[in-house]
Amino acid sequence: MKQPKDLNAEACLLSAVINEPSFIIDLVTQIDDTYFFDTKHKIIYNSMKNLFLENKKIDIVVLSDDLVQSKKMSRNNSLTYLNDISDVVRSSYNSKEWIGIVKEKYLLRHLINKANEILTECTAVDANATNILEKAQKNILGITLDRSEPFKNMEKIADEMIDYKEKVYSGEIVVDRFYTGIGFIDHSMRIIRGNVVVIGAKSSVGKSAFASQIAFINARSYGYKVGIFTMEMTSHELMEREVSRTSKLTLDAVITPKVDDFSVLINELEDIRHSNVLVDDNSVQSLSSVRAKAMQMKHTMNGLDLIVVDYYQLMKTNKADRRDLELAELTRGFKVMAKELDIAIIPLTQLNEKDQVRESKTIKQDADGLIIIDRPLFTDPDCDTVSINGRDVEVNSKQFTVGNIKKSRMGETKFDCMWFEGSHQRFENYTGQMEEQE
Repeated sequence: MKQPKDLNAEACLLSAVINEPSFIIDLVTQIDDTYFFDTKHKIIYNSMKNLFLENKKIDIVVLSDDLVQSKKMSRNNSLTYLNDISDVVRSSYNSKEWIGIVKEKYLLRHLINKANEILTECTAVDANATNILEKAQKNILGITLDRSEPFKNMEKIADEMIDYKEKVYSGEIVVDRFYTGIGFIDHSMRIIRGNVVVIGAKSSVGKSAFASQIAFINARSYGYKVGIFTMEMTSHELMEREVSRTSKLTLDAVITPKVDDFSVLINELEDIRHSNVLVDDNSVQSLSSVRAKAMQMKHTMNGLDLIVVDYYQLMKTNKADRRDLELAELTRGFKVMAKELDIAIIPLTQLNEKDQVRESKTIKQDADGLIIIDRPLFTDPDCDTVSINGRDVEVNSKQFTVGNIKKSRMGETKFDCMWFEGSHQRFENYTGQMEEQE
């Protein structure tokens, strides 16, 4: 029996990667080598994927060298074949259709294999129709392209939970929890793996500083492995802020240090250099590119716990004409990513003053948490007091900040005071007796 296959569609995908190497970012998140029928195609795709994970260039020469070194193909055969398939297509323009075809043929082959297994069992001397039918139902219903388990009964969930709780109690499993450095937020909200917690603020309030603070606190104080996607700042600017946040040097002093500042600067950099933090400061990102790069970060650091994405409005989406749909698409995408990669994700969003309520509502539908930060006197020069938990608090500084936990799936909502130390780009707990530092 002929196996269903479409070698042309497989070749189109490989050709698209050769001619448009960035396409591998989308491809690795949708299919793996088992979807390819042709053995050579499987080998070449695996090589492409490995080069991507190693952050190496993908072209005919590099691919051929990798195939030769891994003893998968000879130099002449690899160069000849790679040159041939490179001429199949010039871009990934129709990739959605090619991926669909390759997946469809894979599923049909998988069904045939299961059917053949059933046929073999049915013709056995000791065949039992009831047992074979039960096994066949499980096998056929279990075939899904994403290999996910669709349902769990209560008995299985209960058994899994008992086993999990016992391991937590015994210390065999440690439940990771991530922190913001702000007391009332960390007390009211539990940020764990699989969570998406969005930080929202108006322009220039300090959301990027807050997110950077969260990233480095978890990396430097708790030893977590963290990825930062910063589309607005460069990696050097991010580092300058972190040096200032944890040292006596102001941000201005870090940017243009004097002679006496260098020893402090160097000592701080020596400490930071050992943090498990990877930074991607590419100014153009999409959900698929963030996901692919997060996978690469996980491979590079041998694990990944938390990523910060700065920020929503700078990302490419398919809903650029509708801001609310754009936010919804990104939030849902991040939630799927957080569960699949078993990480926590903290994306930032710049709130539009006119649509803040509607945007917050859109984000809250899919996010596990939403924190809105505001500096009342900074955004409204006429503001003199704010009501915090039933008490009026005087606002006499632009550094005075309010944090509003609008949603907390793993805790409670709360509204309380914070303090933004602008000269050091850090947020602190508010004591009621704060002073602006020079």
